Amino acid sequence: MQDLEGRIFRIQRFSIHDGPGIRTTVFLKGCPLRCIWCHNPESQSFSLEVGYRKERCLGYHECLKSCERSAIEASEGISVLREKCDGCGKCVEACPSGALEIYGMDVTASHVMEIVERDRVFYKNSGGGVTFSGGEPYFQPDFLLSLLEECRNRGISAAVDTSGFTDWKVIETSMEFADLFLYDLKDYSSERHRRFCGVGNEHILQNLKNLLDAGNNVVVRIPVVPGYNFSEDFDSYIEILAKLGCRRIDLLPFHSLAKDKYRWLGREWLMPEIGDEARSIALAFSEALEAMGFEVTVGGYF
Repeated sequence: MQDLEGRIFRIQRFSIHDGPGIRTTVFLKGCPLRCIWCHNPESQSFSLEVGYRKERCLGYHECLKSCERSAIEASEGISVLREKCDGCGKCVEACPSGALEIYGMDVTASHVMEIVERDRVFYKNSGGGVTFSGGEPYFQPDFLLSLLEECRNRGISAAVDTSGFTDWKVIETSMEFADLFLYDLKDYSSERHRRFCGVGNEHILQNLKNLLDAGNNVVVRIPVVPGYNFSEDFDSYIEILAKLGCRRIDLLPFHSLAKDKYRWLGREWLMPEIGDEARSIALAFSEALEAMGFEVTVGGYF
């Protein structure tokens, strides 16, 4: 295998929410979308980023001394001046309390596969495998394809969790190696998709249709975010899903567990408290979908 280097921000072992069985989920960094409800804001930028947890800070200010770019200043704890920060990580190494964290690491494909191999026995016994997620895994197409090919060479089942916002040729090339596509459909309405995710959805819908028409194993995952991508317009969603040829649907009710990540990154969390409404709508939509012959699951989060 060509040992390409790519950028990830986390590898999660023993995952049970990213495809069948016990899985290892590899989160690649970088995403072309900017979903207002994004639960992994550290995944959006391809750049290395420093997160700061004020509640852990002991006030020793070793980080200030270590930063050669003057990207940290003392201010009710500290502040990371992100326009100056290059993500070198020296401040993280200097911090004695773990208040600073670097989001992103450059790794080789062989290093990723070394970690993946540790849980091969669990994949075999549970029908699991590896899921490549993000961010958007197709944001790093060459790195993703090298990992998928190596999984196929080693007999490890591989899934791709994608927004579908990428060049079709890249997806088409990966079909030979991916056993499952988890396709994140943010909204059937292109106008709302542009408003809340930053781009329209026409290209995304076409890529989904192409995948399904080619006979791939596809599960469509829909985040349920009341007041944003969802209301009671079930018929419109069902019409689009049926027209595309979708059969298997995962509904993922919104939650607010990610809001601390925004604070750590010095960003504002723009979402309101939604509470149980997301799950209630997801359950009602699930019933409507099942009545039309779709296979549906309602997850705990996305």
